Amino acid sequence: MRRIRGCPTGANRATISSLLLTLALCACGSEPTGRCTRDTDCAPGQRCADAVCTPVVKTDTGLPADRGPLPADHRAAEASPADRGPAGDGPLCSANKDDKVERSEMPIAVGGKIHYSVGTGLVVDLKGKPVSGRTQWDLTAAASDDHPVVSELLPVPSWAASAYPGATYAALLDESYGSYGVFRATPTALQLIGVVSLDADKIKLSYTKPVDMFRFPIAPKDSYVTDASVSGWMNYLYIYNLEEYAVDVLAAGDLVLPKLTLPVVLVKVKVSQTPYANPFLGTTRHLFMFVSECYGIVAQIVADGDPKDALEAVKTKERKRLSM
Repeated sequence: MRRIRGCPTGANRATISSLLLTLALCACGSEPTGRCTRDTDCAPGQRCADAVCTPVVKTDTGLPADRGPLPADHRAAEASPADRGPAGDGPLCSANKDDKVERSEMPIAVGGKIHYSVGTGLVVDLKGKPVSGRTQWDLTAAASDDHPVVSELLPVPSWAASAYPGATYAALLDESYGSYGVFRATPTALQLIGVVSLDADKIKLSYTKPVDMFRFPIAPKDSYVTDASVSGWMNYLYIYNLEEYAVDVLAAGDLVLPKLTLPVVLVKVKVSQTPYANPFLGTTRHLFMFVSECYGIVAQIVADGDPKDALEAVKTKERKRLSM
């Protein structure tokens, strides 16, 4: 997501959209290992997910360690669709459906995967429609170029871990550059603190202060701005950017996806990046994320251009939605 001297603007912009999608994921886990009808049919360390025994990944729920595991009924295979993880692997936390997302309702499963469908060129109504007294957004429309994308949360590479104390995970930002965002989850915020490569010393960028991507609880009418500079090395070029992240939680309601409907909050993030050496080459991006309790980010819209009103019909440069 960094601007690189001599690098095309388009490549830099594409990375920003990847960043926000991978902020927080309730991940799916490893490959299934056997058929089942209930959790007790599976080996220790596995749960029954859609008739398949699936390994349970390590999940950070944000809960104090002394609270112990969630009650067994919160992990049962018979849970309702709105309480299940993205892969149907049972709930990773207990959602109370109160139109805000607490830290404990955004579990982060390092080592897990989540599946999305990605398409371009759609028009999405971000104002939504009133249905039974609630705002409802519809993302069921298919794009002509829809294709699957798998996101994964990884441990911070060992060669760089000491530079990012308290880091929770790393997530791919741009495949072409091999850059991974370094994120830290605290009881009150989810923060971007750096960018690294998996290969030692190829990319290593650090922020002067953590960038709050989400502050908990994520609730309508909340807003905040983080100004920070980022510097370091990327593909052997020195980078120094001034950046601003303006976050506005716009509304709460229900998001209709092709196979399920989820309660969500709609979050807008305006990302502005300015190279210190040339402020005339600054870029701005507008992203809209639908965040659901116990699922994390279930959909994201990257606006094509600069929307004048946050709650309007927006032409999308990219639409990503949870694929069940």
